[in-house]
Amino acid sequence: MVVTSPSISVLENVQFTAGHAAIAKRSCAILDAVAATLAGNQDIALVEIQGHTDDRGDAAVNLALSHRRARAVRDYMLGKGVAPTRLIAEVWRDPADRSTCRT
Repeated sequence: MVVTSPSISVLENVQFTAGHAAIAKRSCAILDAVAATLAGNQDIALVEIQGHTDDRGDAAVNLALSHRRARAVRDYMLGKGVAPTRLIAEVWRDPADRSTCRT
């Protein structure tokens, strides 16, 4: 994580259970660190939460999943005491913006 007041950049992706909006346990530490950073840096007024999926599957299904994932992160942050006015959830709609998953 990089904090340059008044902004924060999280360098690690939050991971989810494949095909679901459940936050992977290994990503809780990332979100806990972000919440703690926000608590200590009130000058960071707004945090954008970006929802993504990989390029597998139906685009409409992935868009809905991206929304649920962004909401899951927002809800997690709210549970850690981050004010709702400091959080905005964004979803990438263009398939070119999604992570590429090739086998």
